[in-house]
Amino acid sequence: MLLSLEDQPNNEGQEQVQLPDDLLDLTSEADQSIEYLAGYVVSKLLKRLHCENGRAALVSDKAPAKLISLENFSESGLALVNPSPAVVEILKVTENLFRSNREALIKNTVTAVELQAAVPRSISIVTCFPACHEIIKDIVGVYAKLRIHILVRNEASKIVPATNGKCASKSVGMHVAAANIR
Repeated sequence: MLLSLEDQPNNEGQEQVQLPDDLLDLTSEADQSIEYLAGYVVSKLLKRLHCENGRAALVSDKAPAKLISLENFSESGLALVNPSPAVVEILKVTENLFRSNREALIKNTVTAVELQAAVPRSISIVTCFPACHEIIKDIVGVYAKLRIHILVRNEASKIVPATNGKCASKSVGMHVAAANIR
């Protein structure tokens, strides 16, 4: 069983987080899914971050990714945010670490806390964010929680076959993103 993100790591008999040699060569669909999930992560963080410098470092003015554009069909609804390239790169590194430690996470030999702690050691773009907040830690925390939720849902669906073919998510973009990131 997986530990929650708040649980403290226990190093007795535990494996170390496996650091991959290089970034994954993601398909365009997986890359778009990471950009979509980055928009989700940024929208979650903007709700609780009130520092203008921190908010500016999280968003981008460039054209949004295809999946984000599909989701932003409503001006009045919950619109995703166009993430900055630095946020997308952090999530690619996190996804790379997540995929290389997937089996260890399932077997609980590597905890989510250890995985989160390994991300800042693997990135070199920490200067893109203001030093007054732990923005990178927050980005990785929200993404790790989301990815573990997706992982547990996928593993549970392998154990108990679905009786209904309907998608539980109301969001078309989230459904496509979760399907492409597996």
